[in-house]
Amino acid sequence: MRQSFSARTRHPSRRTVLGVGFGAAAAPLFDQPARDAFNPSNLSSRPSHPALTPHADSAYLTVAARVANLWTAPTAPRPVDAPMCRSNPDPQVWLRALDRLPRHTGRLGLHGRLATQLRRGEPVLVVETLANGWTQVASPWHPRSPHPHGYVGWLAPGQLSHAPWSGTRRDGVPVVTLPRWRTTFLTVARSMTGVPYLWGGATPLGVDCSGLVHLAARAVGVQVPRDADDQWRAARRVSLADVQPGDLYFFAHPGKRAHHVGIATRPGWMLNAPSTGTRVREEAIVGARRASLIGAGRYDGLPQL
Repeated sequence: MRQSFSARTRHPSRRTVLGVGFGAAAAPLFDQPARDAFNPSNLSSRPSHPALTPHADSAYLTVAARVANLWTAPTAPRPVDAPMCRSNPDPQVWLRALDRLPRHTGRLGLHGRLATQLRRGEPVLVVETLANGWTQVASPWHPRSPHPHGYVGWLAPGQLSHAPWSGTRRDGVPVVTLPRWRTTFLTVARSMTGVPYLWGGATPLGVDCSGLVHLAARAVGVQVPRDADDQWRAARRVSLADVQPGDLYFFAHPGKRAHHVGIATRPGWMLNAPSTGTRVREEAIVGARRASLIGAGRYDGLPQL
């Protein structure tokens, strides 16, 4: 499950085809005109953070760490999360440490702590820097409501570069653009089959359900919201009878917001990251999952056909 979260709490809500090696900068991979995927106004009309009103000359910086956890607060990391709070984080060591703990205190313990993950070269806008070096940033490539400028969270000391981000902007905000290489959304998503589920994960080392969609879409130059409910609200509705490969299936409990998303591979089947303890896999929509299916959505550029 993956929904949007408030500033402090969350609602219960490989491979080489991705093109971006962990040691490579993200921004230079994109050099063609940006492609619109959604209008942030579809997500919320509520005012954004007062400090987040960027203009054309706003100084966006870049992430220096190959993988940086965006935490909900400087106090959110636990002792087991120490490998990701260094200036040079080690995600493999961190994930192995999580898996040595009981399930509810390891990966499941990230609920309410980990907002999302950023990668080297991604643009961020600094909101606040504390005396101890922790920096609050907005991440425009991870759109979420109510902030059209993206997830707001905290980076550990030393994980932010002072180098300005120099990629494409729209209305002063950095946007994802088309990659140099050509592939399809489903090809990228399928390349992540077998990747372990990670709450807040957004790299080939671990993803949650909406992170899989977000990461694969971004790899083909389409920017979509970061979380399942935002993805549902911003997508163009598609009849279940007209679903094409590359469309998105959405799931919610009665009276609740969308808590899960999967990528249609054929009618009634989807590629998805089901839950903690599972891996990205293709499966039929049956049983309890079928009962919670609320509809399908489409983003321009993502359907396979």
